[in-house]
Amino acid sequence: MLSAVEGLGVRSAAFDPYVIPISAGILIALLHLQRYGTAKVGALFGPIMILRFFALAAAGFYGIVQHPEILGALSPLYALTFLTEHGFASFSQY
Repeated sequence: MLSAVEGLGVRSAAFDPYVIPISAGILIALLHLQRYGTAKVGALFGPIMILRFFALAAAGFYGIVQHPEILGALSPLYALTFLTEHGFASFSQY
C-alpha cells in the first residue's frame, strides 16, 4: 500500500508529507470494510483497480509512442549484446 501511494511523490514533491496519512487512511478504511466481507470490499475496489490498470497501460503506451526504441529491450539479441559489451557491470545497479 505504501509503495503505491509513494508514487504520488514521484509526480510532485508536494505530496510527500501526505504519503503516510493517505496510506494509513486507506488501510483503516480497508480494515473497517473487512467486516462486511470480501465480496463487498471487492465490489468497491475492483473498479478502482481496473481504472488504475488502465491508467498504467495508458502511461506505458504513451511512453512507447514517445520512445519506440524501448521495444528493442524485448529482443534477446539486445540483452546478449549488452551483456557482452558491459560484462559483469551489467548486473550492477551503479
